[in-house]
Amino acid sequence: MPVSITKRAISKVCIDEMTQRAFGCEANSVEELTEGFFNIAYKVQVKDQTVILKVAPPMNVDIMTHEKNIMFSEVDAMRMVREQTDVPVPKILFYDDSKTICDSAYFFMEELKGCSFSSSAEQYSEEEKANIFRQVGSLTKKLSQIKGSAFGYYCQKDKQGKNWYEVFRSMIEDTYEDAKRKEIIRPVGKEKLLALLSNDRELFEEVKEPRFVHWDIWAGNVFVKDKEVVGIIDFERCLWADELMEVGFRTYGYEQGFFEGYEIKQLTRSQLRRAKWYDIYLFLIVSLECDYRQYDTKDAYHWACDMLMKWVTEMEKNTEDEGMIDTRCGLRCEGCEWKEPCNCGGCVATNGNPFHGQCPVAVCCQDKGLVHCGECLDFPCDLLSQYSSDPEHGDNPPGARIEQCRKWAQQ
Repeated sequence: MPVSITKRAISKVCIDEMTQRAFGCEANSVEELTEGFFNIAYKVQVKDQTVILKVAPPMNVDIMTHEKNIMFSEVDAMRMVREQTDVPVPKILFYDDSKTICDSAYFFMEELKGCSFSSSAEQYSEEEKANIFRQVGSLTKKLSQIKGSAFGYYCQKDKQGKNWYEVFRSMIEDTYEDAKRKEIIRPVGKEKLLALLSNDRELFEEVKEPRFVHWDIWAGNVFVKDKEVVGIIDFERCLWADELMEVGFRTYGYEQGFFEGYEIKQLTRSQLRRAKWYDIYLFLIVSLECDYRQYDTKDAYHWACDMLMKWVTEMEKNTEDEGMIDTRCGLRCEGCEWKEPCNCGGCVATNGNPFHGQCPVAVCCQDKGLVHCGECLDFPCDLLSQYSSDPEHGDNPPGARIEQCRKWAQQ
């Protein structure tokens, strides 16, 4: 695991001062926990209980824009989640941001039973892991039911706003400012990425309510005991956003169990497009971490840059391809004998109402938020097959529209 300069070792003497302030006694024993990447954490035995201590980075360490004030964000968010939901979250026992013992804020929380899913996944069968992901999906959905008053980083009021597109755009701009400070080069420039984002503005306008997003519910932040999720930790990067920013919706790591637990069958076209933008945001953040944390390798940077380039290339291609899709079912308009005489623009241009009237296949596809039938989990369904094989108005050759949808889906 990479070692980060944000994780400063705390002496036993200093920890004793912290426990004295919080619990009125010195620590019996102290053990460093090594799974995290940002804050240093310790398992501390004090009196007759075991507690967890987290200490923020030193004041003189450069951090990224989204990391400002995140220890308070974590403490405040965990208290809120415990008050408003039944999601299992450790209880905050003591928080001190006075910086009188050391130049960093710190807090104590109760210890969770069990161990992280990332450290124990190998002991579970595929079915058991799928069930754990279902639980994670269900808990994530509960978190998303908490609504905020503005979009943006949890505890940075000056970075919040009422319009999600504008806030998300500013978050992307923040990553480029962070890169500029450290002279970090990326394969995609800011102007190019923002121009591509502006083309999708309408998709972001669909998001009207700020939802609570943990943003980092990966296996390392999920605690499991006896095949049951017993806790979610590390709320430090939480924000008010589109619920699709959660890790479970990252398009490069699909887990069916998560979707089942979240009670969503599949993302609509616009949701999937937004989810890919949130992938890109994550790549932008990861591309910064090696320099800001001073890891001993650049592996994370190279991975993030490679993924960023692939995703942007795909987004550009999909934008071009969607302009070429003129029907929902795959029956190409370009060869239709009725197109010009009836001045028909096709089912896409007419919102499912071509020259012969409303088309049930197009309406079905549009109601699901899909571009074409090939994106549907039920493809090819009975309705599409029926239209394709109709004796009078069916495909020539047979199945042509179904094959066309397959091609679009593969692209």
